[in-house]
Amino acid sequence: MNVRVGIIIVSDRVSAGTAKDKTGPSLVDLIHQQNDWNVVTCVTVADDVEMIQKAICVMTDSVDQDQSNLDLSHGHHATVDLVLTAGGTGFGVRDVTPEAVRGILLKEASGLTTAMLVSSLAITNMAALSRPICGIRNRSIIITLPGSPKGAIENLTAIIKTLPHAIDLARGEPSAGETVHIAMHGGHQIATHDINESNLAEKVDPIRHDHFKHHNCSRFDHLTPHAQTCSKDLKSNIINQPVTHRARISPFEMIPFETALDLVLNNASSAANMNKQLVMTRPVNTDSIGYVLAEDVMANENVPMYRASIVDGYAVMAADGPGEYPVIGSTTASQTTLSGSGLTPLKRGTVSRITTGAEIPPNADAVVMVECTELISMTEDSKEEKIVKLLQGVQIGQDIREIGSDIIKGSCILSKGCRIMCGELGVLTSCGIQHIKVYRRPVVSIMSSGNELIDAEADGTEKAAGYVRDSNRPTLHALLKHHGFDVVDLGIACDTHDGLATCLRQGMDQSDVIVSTGGVSMGEMDLLKPILERDLGADVLFGRVALKPGKPTTFAVLDVPQSTRTCSSRRLFFALPGNPVSTMVTFYLFVLPALRKMAGYASPNLPRIKVKLGHDIHLDPRPEFFRAKLEHSEGMFTAFGTGIQRSSRMQSMTCANALLVLPALSDFIAASASNTDGNIKAGSVVEAIIIGDFE
Repeated sequence: MNVRVGIIIVSDRVSAGTAKDKTGPSLVDLIHQQNDWNVVTCVTVADDVEMIQKAICVMTDSVDQDQSNLDLSHGHHATVDLVLTAGGTGFGVRDVTPEAVRGILLKEASGLTTAMLVSSLAITNMAALSRPICGIRNRSIIITLPGSPKGAIENLTAIIKTLPHAIDLARGEPSAGETVHIAMHGGHQIATHDINESNLAEKVDPIRHDHFKHHNCSRFDHLTPHAQTCSKDLKSNIINQPVTHRARISPFEMIPFETALDLVLNNASSAANMNKQLVMTRPVNTDSIGYVLAEDVMANENVPMYRASIVDGYAVMAADGPGEYPVIGSTTASQTTLSGSGLTPLKRGTVSRITTGAEIPPNADAVVMVECTELISMTEDSKEEKIVKLLQGVQIGQDIREIGSDIIKGSCILSKGCRIMCGELGVLTSCGIQHIKVYRRPVVSIMSSGNELIDAEADGTEKAAGYVRDSNRPTLHALLKHHGFDVVDLGIACDTHDGLATCLRQGMDQSDVIVSTGGVSMGEMDLLKPILERDLGADVLFGRVALKPGKPTTFAVLDVPQSTRTCSSRRLFFALPGNPVSTMVTFYLFVLPALRKMAGYASPNLPRIKVKLGHDIHLDPRPEFFRAKLEHSEGMFTAFGTGIQRSSRMQSMTCANALLVLPALSDFIAASASNTDGNIKAGSVVEAIIIGDFE
């Protein structure tokens, strides 16, 4: 059955060009999924009764019922079978779509209106604030939908199965609806009057959804973080569709690893820049380790603050030279004063004993090490030195740290972008710096998905069926803590729409980055991609990457209004494969670089070095990140594989400190005319990403 559809977007802002229409493309996508349904026009009008009515009448009041194409731009047109308006059905002052439509209907279709409301009210009582109206003008059916993509799709989905029959009846042909009537009653014809609006409403299949702001979506600037913001081309499977309708080939393009990483880093940078609390002030202590400075740090004290001895020995006047001299006193570090006023000035022909770090007495200009002296005589009680002999001469300034010779007050001691580690902490504390400005580190939520999973520490005896212990969450938690990031553990989500969506939304509310594992492949329970794209409204930037392991790795972003929390307004979603090795490898390849970028690292990617292969490796058709252990010998690191590289075999990660970057088989053969057996030979030099410490 060929159905011609016209769409009218009702919005002051879209009409004025100050907002982008996201609802129209979403409706077009759903319409084109129906057999022989076509969108023949899509127009935008302001929230004005007269303009809305005029747009509808242009589509429904035709002088030529036989034309199959609609062309509003040339003044002649054919009617459409179905008019869909989107927007203006809420409680806003400018929401006038129901009033405009009611004034030009010839018949109201209250059953369709009821079906949409019932579907929504089954989820939330806020749907009671929606004011849809449906009806017939001439031979066209008119449906008013909410203004948000999510609300519009959900309302239309609730009645879309009844519309072909309704459209057939509205066309008014002599045999209208007979085919449907026969099918509904086991092949026996019945009278048309036996089918009424309540029968149609009973046939509606409500769709489960989270109905955020669906009741008042005509104002595009009122969209909440959870509102659908569909891109023009939705790729993922429709949520809750039968498994028989799922795609057999992934609709997501396989993109190169380098392209995927660029997308991740660019969006991580944008997320950090969009955060209003990008910079924070922290006290200088051991908790500062790992943070990145957001500004240069200037010394507020000289180091040293006084003239200090570098060695244990004797403060002297360099001009006196070698010889025997009386010891007139001693100075230790505990006797140091900022002004030196408490110290006895040194006189020519005398020396003063001094310890490392102690203040140089006035008039002294050098220090002789104790190892370069001899004791000539002592006091009668043998407790003090009386005369010592200097065995060698010294230069002026020898073994003296002058004021500010290490650090000058006002000089830059650490630059913006410097990561605070142990040495940097020592520099800061030596200058008396008590607070620093650093980049805020992103907060990360982690979750696993799978009905078969149990917590790693669970008993397992209570699980009637087979189970798998969740190793991904503990592993991710440990990795994140090791690299200094705060973690929100969302637990294990069931492989259901509600279970996954609830977990993801909790992550959005509590963190900047959400990392999930599992549910991203091609199985009927792999729901992460459609929930991210169709439910949360996130932009899925990639859903497959040309690499091994980790091909189905998915990355999505969603911009949300800034809250009172410290989270940035752009959320990053990493939906990683469920196999534990794939989870770890893709964490190192994508998640960790993104977090380092958001935390202010100048070089977010992990370091790479050249290594020599310790044995042959057979190449895969995809570029592979091969787990290996590096050993140092003969001035170079040699890489040895960690055993079977299957993505489920976690033992391949136990001693790995590197990921070998191996080319795809076809690329390798193309670049190596002499090697066609698919093996990269022992002794070959390849690049390695460092992921662990060396023994």
